[in-house]
Amino acid sequence: MGCLEVVETHRSVRSFSREPIPDEDLNKILRAAQRHVSPWNLQPIHVTVVRDEGLKSKLAEILWGQEQIKDAPVFLVFSIDYAKVLRALEKIGAESKVLGLADLVQGFISASVALGWSILVAESLGYVVNIIAAYGRPCAVADTLNLPKYVVPIAGLLVGKPAGELPPVTPRAPIGASVGLDGYGSVDEKSEYYAKTVEGFVDKVARVLRPGGPVDRMEKEIRECYEARGFKI
Repeated sequence: MGCLEVVETHRSVRSFSREPIPDEDLNKILRAAQRHVSPWNLQPIHVTVVRDEGLKSKLAEILWGQEQIKDAPVFLVFSIDYAKVLRALEKIGAESKVLGLADLVQGFISASVALGWSILVAESLGYVVNIIAAYGRPCAVADTLNLPKYVVPIAGLLVGKPAGELPPVTPRAPIGASVGLDGYGSVDEKSEYYAKTVEGFVDKVARVLRPGGPVDRMEKEIRECYEARGFKI
């Protein structure tokens, strides 16, 4: 399939076959991550390939008991990684500033592009995927994977063949909700597009973003983890 066709037919799958992924295909997916676009070409990312059944079970328990982590043959954990960058600078005698919010933003950009390109290649090879919010429990995931300081997990990617029928493609708001010409446009107009995407969609967003909701509950743990791992925010 062409790139746009892959994007148009993407869906998140939560039921995976245990059929293994050949190394040749997995290497293509990882090659896509390696070739990610990165600000300043810093390349501050790391991908941990998790195939071990015991390790997947531990990660499933940590990440809110998501059973699909156990079922998928491969779980790729994408992390912001400044450990290797700082060590490389140290080896050549170069000084580094204290890492802060701007460094995290650059890391998020790099890791997000790597994640997106990996999804594109995986689906073009006939696999299905699901993104797991590793950013919500970053230090718990990092400790389980024995990741060093300055490495922070942001997303997990399940890759495999589907078990059973594929779910429907999730609807998206019209392009006018996300695109503006030479500026933003009307907030009211965009919010109407957004609200009409699917019935009850805004109610679901309200549940996610409400005070004390799932995202709000992640805030403290995320902030404490970043600071513990060497980032000043």
